Amino acid sequence: MKTDRSLSWLRDAVGGIKYKPDRKRVEKELYEHLISRNEDFLAQGVPEREADELVVKAMGDPEETRRLLAEVYKPFWGYVVATLRTLVIIALLWAVFALIANRFFFLNISSYAPQEGTVIERTIPQSASVKCGDYRFRVLRASFARNAEGDSELIVELRAFTPDPFLGGPRWSYYHAPALVDSEGNVGRIGVSPTRELVFTTRWMLCFSGVDEDAEWAMLTLPSPEGPQTVPVSLKGASP
Repeated sequence: MKTDRSLSWLRDAVGGIKYKPDRKRVEKELYEHLISRNEDFLAQGVPEREADELVVKAMGDPEETRRLLAEVYKPFWGYVVATLRTLVIIALLWAVFALIANRFFFLNISSYAPQEGTVIERTIPQSASVKCGDYRFRVLRASFARNAEGDSELIVELRAFTPDPFLGGPRWSYYHAPALVDSEGNVGRIGVSPTRELVFTTRWMLCFSGVDEDAEWAMLTLPSPEGPQTVPVSLKGASP
């Protein structure tokens, strides 16, 4: 089946559509229409070459079709749709990544002890938070634990985040000297501080020794550009 003139007409007709995905879609639809018209003429006994001529004549002026299609398919809206589609895909990928990260990186405190052999004895949920510079810190929970040597430790799980993902989560070197004093006046001596980082969120496990297990509360002090900021840590109301 000869369709040389039909294909030439088709290329001219869709040439005014600037947004490529739209142009490809319209081209496919018109091509199928051209083939259908050609087959109709052939079924009537018209020779192939003549059928091709009749198809082109029936489709009209390609320049007029080109002008009309260009008015309908504006490139601006095509790019808007493409941009929105890309943003949706990015959002879905981020949601999946965050879900995986929450499952595999943000582990429960009972299974993420700072040192091997540490046993969590009781955990107290927390909700207090404080703003330090570009970041907001929130105490998630505090746990009294017993390390491998049998000494008591207070593990404070601290979450730091920023609303700006380009800023990134704070690193330990930025807030390197947190201090803790309990209600009995004991000063906690900080030990190791393992971290888990995910884009603009960081979780720290602060381990303090020398904290009285009978203390009612403690004050955690964090340095910041505005000066030291304190956040309360409840040490009662524990759940075993």
